[in-house]
Amino acid sequence: MVSKSFTAEASPSAPAFSVPNPKLGKITKIEVDNHSTNGAITVMFKDRFTPDPSIGNPSPSQVERIRKVITVAQGGHFESNELEIPIYGDCFVEASRDDSDVSISMEYGME
Repeated sequence: MVSKSFTAEASPSAPAFSVPNPKLGKITKIEVDNHSTNGAITVMFKDRFTPDPSIGNPSPSQVERIRKVITVAQGGHFESNELEIPIYGDCFVEASRDDSDVSISMEYGME
């Protein structure tokens, strides 16, 4: 498993991690600490990928799927272990606002 930590960003410029085709990524642990004085924050874990071509769709477009949404109250903490959130392409972690007082940690692996 790989661990990654960062602060909340409303428009992340780069993915938290990318999954090479034909692998499957899985987020296995998420932790969010909201030490901000700016209220609750919502964090979305998004998966952006291009499906494989098929007979019915030889040139598929990129799609985005929201895999997990977490809202953490001001001063609150969220932690979840034993997850198996699938990621097929680029995993973006997008928050409802930029906030350096909100820390986000995750663990993931690939199959």
